[in-house]
Amino acid sequence: MNPPDIAKLLARKDELGTLLGRFEFWLLLFGILVVVGVAGESYFGIRSWWNNRKLHEIARQIDQYRQAETAEMNRQAGEAFKQAGEANERAGKLEKEASELTAKNLELEAAIAPRRLSGRQEKTLASLNSPIARSASNRIPVIRRA
Repeated sequence: MNPPDIAKLLARKDELGTLLGRFEFWLLLFGILVVVGVAGESYFGIRSWWNNRKLHEIARQIDQYRQAETAEMNRQAGEAFKQAGEANERAGKLEKEASELTAKNLELEAAIAPRRLSGRQEKTLASLNSPIARSASNRIPVIRRA
């Protein structure tokens, strides 16, 4: 080989050595970034898993609370329906009593309502009120309704 060829080869060797030195720097830098990334992923992965467990426990407790509240509300609704049924039953009885009392009231009103005399009764009453009828008898006969 010629000395100029060796010089070119030595220059090329120096260029490749410099280039490899730069690659090693970048490999080291990216290796550090990979280590930091894996460590960060592990750290936050574990924290995420831990907090996810806590979240599920809290969600379970909330569900239990809601189920208990729903059961209590259903119990209260059942009692309210029962009371409403009893109230409706009492209202029905009171309505029946009111209609019976209304019927009795109408009977009493009819009994004490002003009466009308028939023509024959008016004549009988007029004849009894005459002076002759009063002297003949002290008693006034009971007038019956027509």
